[in-house]
Amino acid sequence: MARMFPSSCPARKGDAPVAAAERRLFERLAHELDGAWMVIHDCEIRAHGEVGTVEFLLIHRDFGVALLGIAEPDEEADAGLAAAAMRTMLDDLGFSRRFPGRLAVVATTLRPQDKENLRTVIERAFAASPAGGIADPTWADWLFQRLAPSAAAPAAAEPQAVPKPEAPRLRAPSRDDAWRVVEAARAKATEEAIPKVGATAEPILASEAAAARPTSWVGMGLAIIVVSIVLLGMALLSHGNG
Repeated sequence: MARMFPSSCPARKGDAPVAAAERRLFERLAHELDGAWMVIHDCEIRAHGEVGTVEFLLIHRDFGVALLGIAEPDEEADAGLAAAAMRTMLDDLGFSRRFPGRLAVVATTLRPQDKENLRTVIERAFAASPAGGIADPTWADWLFQRLAPSAAAPAAAEPQAVPKPEAPRLRAPSRDDAWRVVEAARAKATEEAIPKVGATAEPILASEAAAARPTSWVGMGLAIIVVSIVLLGMALLSHGNG
């Protein structure tokens, strides 16, 4: 089944209903062509400042581009003019610069009463035209996205960027802020100018005398008596000398 855009035939085209012959051709194209074909319904063609539409534009990576129109029995259509307009639009889109080589572009008109298999009709039109050849196989998708951009919008849409957190707003320093900066700088300079003495974590050792000092109440009492006797002796000596 062909890749159709839109996926189903619309009921109206602008202010007018879609003709029954056009709706039938839409369904035939969808079922008689395989998945390698991409079909755009009511495709716009722009060339030399003029805008026109073709009922169906077909794209195939191996064949090329086919313009398919519907004409009444007494209506004449210039297929060559439509193909030339399509080539002009391709040049304006930059297709030729991006994809070197020759792209086969054909145009044909069907009558509402035609019952021939559509694949046969289209392949016959390509067989009557000079063969094309483009090395880059992505040309078909590239052209489809530009002629029917909304059809490829979900795939071509860029991922949404995660919003960055808002940076904090900067404010001019106040006079108090400037004073704090100056004082902090002075304090830092003073601290750097004073050499730092390394401190050790070793415990302070007590002297042997302090370690041998009596710690009981009896020892303290004996010490007081000894001191009193010494003081008394010194007083007596002093009195005798006097």
